[in-house]
Amino acid sequence: MNRGQNKMLKKLIFLLVTTFCLISINYANEKSNLESGIIYGTNYSFLISAQGDWILDNESGRPNGVNVVFYPKGSNWKKSDVVMYINTTTKNEKQNDISNYIKLEIKNLKEKHRKIQITKSNEIYTMDKKKVTIYYVSGDNYGNYEAIGYLDEKNVIVVFVLSSRTKNGFIENIAKFEELIKSYKWLTEKININFNKK
Repeated sequence: MNRGQNKMLKKLIFLLVTTFCLISINYANEKSNLESGIIYGTNYSFLISAQGDWILDNESGRPNGVNVVFYPKGSNWKKSDVVMYINTTTKNEKQNDISNYIKLEIKNLKEKHRKIQITKSNEIYTMDKKKVTIYYVSGDNYGNYEAIGYLDEKNVIVVFVLSSRTKNGFIENIAKFEELIKSYKWLTEKININFNKK
């Protein structure tokens, strides 16, 4: 076995062991209704669990450039009145500070939606005790109600979003959104899997 194959084997074993540990944690906490997964890409990998009667889907959001999406059982990503999703932005020389990133995001939202209202809400901590700063957003051009959470990791900024077409849908699911964030756990930025390489 060459070095490349050895490294790949170690990564696969790591992912399998992590998945087993997560399943064990869920079983121990008697939360069998949780749907969990390892989400990974360039410079990031993390654990996350859908909450209650929600589904974790890492396929439907790909055409929109979204890493992983969540929606209530019986619905789907396109038609659900309320959804959640998580995305990542890779840091670079021009964009490596989360405060500046948030300011730019808010500026862009206000330029696109003249009647938008953005309020800094609270802070929530992930499973591994990392701070996520939450903003509430309403009054966009589409009538959506949203909560957006920003998390600063070493090489990426992780963005959590709850989006609802109705105010009631937002209120009814904000607690699940907070629990989703609390289920997050960072794994590693050292991800380099190329399935096309022979």
